This record gives sequence, structure tokens and C-alpha cells, in this order.
Amino acid sequence: MADIGSINNGTLGIRRGLEGLRNTAADIASAGHMDAQNPAGTARSLVDLIGHRTQVQASAEVIKTANDLLGTLFDDKA
Repeated sequence: MADIGSINNGTLGIRRGLEGLRNTAADIASAGHMDAQNPAGTARSLVDLIGHRTQVQASAEVIKTANDLLGTLFDDKA
């Protein structure tokens, strides 16, 4: 059953994902990062961006599911 802990975990996941997105974007934007001499570093950063985005999306789904379940619980009690 969904509880407030699920919503808190979802919120924490979103915060961590957004922090990762900001940090990775800053790495990509840093001088010299996007050069032909370091294609593996650039590719790694792009993969990290996708991973952080997926974390935010999954965490948002956790919150949505917990909210839906709590709403159903309250609807059943009414």
C-alpha cells in the first residue's frame, strides 16, 4: 500500500535526478569538455544526462502512483 514514505522517496528521487542533471550539464558546458580529443568523456556525460532524466521520470511516477493509491483509499473510506 502507498504511504507518505513513497511520496517522500519519489520527491527525493526527483531532487537527486535534478541535481545530477544540473551537475552533468555544468560538466558539458565547461570549457574544453566537448572536444574531439575526449569523445568518451562527452559520451559518458550524455549517457549520464539520460540516466538522470530517467530517474526524474521514474520518481514522478512513484509519486503519481502513491497519490492515486492514497486517493483510492480515501475514496473507499468516504
